[in-house]
Amino acid sequence: MNWKGTISTLIALIVFAALWGVVSSQDLFQEKSDEKKEPPLFKGLKPEEITTISMEEKGEIRWKLVRKDGKWSFKEPRPLPVDPQMVESWLRSFTELKGAEVVQKSSDDLQKYGLKQPQKIYRVTRKNGEKIELAVGDALPVDNGRYIQKNGEGAILQIGTTDIGFLDKQVLNLMKKEAIHVQKENIKAFSFQWKGTTLKGKEIEGEWKLEKGKKTYDPDKLDRFLTSLASLQAKELAKSADEWKQNKPQLELTLTTDDGKKHLYFGVREEDQVWIRKKEGEWAYPVAVSSLDDALKQAEKEEEDK
Repeated sequence: MNWKGTISTLIALIVFAALWGVVSSQDLFQEKSDEKKEPPLFKGLKPEEITTISMEEKGEIRWKLVRKDGKWSFKEPRPLPVDPQMVESWLRSFTELKGAEVVQKSSDDLQKYGLKQPQKIYRVTRKNGEKIELAVGDALPVDNGRYIQKNGEGAILQIGTTDIGFLDKQVLNLMKKEAIHVQKENIKAFSFQWKGTTLKGKEIEGEWKLEKGKKTYDPDKLDRFLTSLASLQAKELAKSADEWKQNKPQLELTLTTDDGKKHLYFGVREEDQVWIRKKEGEWAYPVAVSSLDDALKQAEKEEEDK
């Protein structure tokens, strides 16, 4: 046995272990972010325990939503379809706010910081009824930030504009905007009537075939056409579908999905917008007339192919 080699190996292992101990004890491999984690502004507040959220701007409530039986609904400015993902994103931004620094421990001079009459006030309510408030005042004179105060009392704080900016949502940001509630990849057949044009197609063995519109439209481009349709979004607030049910539709759209279901949509034109509603749906969504025209152009044949 080569005792000399064995002893050398043991010595090397002992030296390595000693060095590792020194390095570990000094936390040299720890990331700087672990050295001191910033506490959240609202310690212990979790998104799932919040039941009401609202935003007041210059003394007027711009929007208010309430959660009941796990579903969010608009109370202000009026009933509207809710985008639950956007609401959950807002909740995370609120509960995870951090990076606030104390400017003044007392709140004797709110006027000085624009907090006597705040620019905005965000309010949330917990399941237990506890109300939490965040007032946003003037911009900082030098740094990119805002003065804030919690619950109308206590210290004046400052926070970065980027951090607080995630809360600054308008009604349209929190509203569900998709006019067509069918995923494009689930569409297997369709019928589209708009401005005297009828386009009808069906997917057969992975390829689209045209049944109507063969002279002007290219079946190989229907994928782009359907993508444009499925991407239609409202640029203004939705209205009750009942307002449009008595009007003759200029748009008629039928989408058949892979489960065999037919989804019927109707659109009523009003100036440069088309109010699209699903049959038996609750809401009508305004989309630009040009967006429907552009969608149809996506399927047109090249000039030389017509």
